[in-house]
Amino acid sequence: MMFLPKQNRASLKFVILFFLRERGKYLLELASPGGAGRNKTLGQQNFAGLEITLPKIAEQEKIASFLGAVDRRLAQLRRKQELLQTYKRGVMHKIFSLEIRFKGAIGSEFPDWEEKRLDELGEFKNGFNADKSSFGDGVEFVNLMDIFGKSEIKKIPLERVQISSKQVEQYKIKKGDVLFVRSSVKREGVGQPCLVNDDFEDTVYSGFIIRFREKSSELCHLYKKYCFSSLEFRKELLSLATSSANTNINQESLSAIILFYPCKKEQEKITGFLTAMDRKIETLSRQIDQTEQFKKGLLQKMFV
Repeated sequence: MMFLPKQNRASLKFVILFFLRERGKYLLELASPGGAGRNKTLGQQNFAGLEITLPKIAEQEKIASFLGAVDRRLAQLRRKQELLQTYKRGVMHKIFSLEIRFKGAIGSEFPDWEEKRLDELGEFKNGFNADKSSFGDGVEFVNLMDIFGKSEIKKIPLERVQISSKQVEQYKIKKGDVLFVRSSVKREGVGQPCLVNDDFEDTVYSGFIIRFREKSSELCHLYKKYCFSSLEFRKELLSLATSSANTNINQESLSAIILFYPCKKEQEKITGFLTAMDRKIETLSRQIDQTEQFKKGLLQKMFV
């Protein structure tokens, strides 16, 4: 079915915007008979019989033009964010494949990167599995969804679980720990790292998570966020993952991974560079959110 507005009565762009709002969708539902196992079909006569309130054509065109400008602004921000994220991934690949090396304050060369098994740098421990009846009170509990898809975790409202003080000591997290996703339906989700980037008091973590805690201090705090999410590290990790219904990684496999890492001075340079890029990406995300909320507010006022 095709709809063409009458000249000087309605702007097509404005009419489209109207039917994308809740009121417009409701009217389309009314004009679409069906149900009880049958597909709904928008009838031409039913659609033509709908009554909608429109401002004068000049105002319609101004509204449609303004909202079009907002949409173009959103598209520009999203494109800029996408390009910056792509650039960051490319730079990270070059950094961790040693195609790019940073230099000291006076242009001096940093030492060659070292390599060690992860179990030489720290210890891995599976999380705590609790019965449903244990939840609701007690100490804070980091669940899988609290870290999935996130590069770091800071203090947020968490579930609570009742466990013994001995278990709290065994399973609590602290700033600088890295939490790895132990199991994922999607292969790319397994082993995703999340840096504990805040001080948590008596907070434990789920059995679907593996905790990495450094024994020494050879890795800078924020550097861990980047080195464990690098393409090189992820390739090695995924080669050791096993698949059944889900894709899984275990402590033994993680412990055997060889990590290449630079001296602390170069780690700080890398971290500073990548953190600056993250700030720019976060700024764009805020601008996108603010623009989307601005547009949503406008539409709610215009199409009540």
